Amino acid sequence: MRVQGVSKSCKIVAERHDEERFVNVFCASLDVYEVREGQKFWIVDFWTWSYDCGLWEISSIPCKHVIAVITGRKMNNNDFVHKYLTTETS
Repeated sequence: MRVQGVSKSCKIVAERHDEERFVNVFCASLDVYEVREGQKFWIVDFWTWSYDCGLWEISSIPCKHVIAVITGRKMNNNDFVHKYLTTETS
């Protein structure tokens, strides 16, 4: 049996993935990216799971800007949701 949060977190990731198509990603270094949306930009530090606005750290679910980086790296967005939200129980 799965924890209820799994389906909700997957839905949130899917919604944010749909929104990420409107942002542009620029690689600053191996793990640091600048993500632009219109005139605004954010810095994503991929391996420390940190991001300028803090949404990723607070919600444990990647925001659309982080998802844009994950998608660009051809990785699975759901792998970056905190384990607590994706843990299976018996």
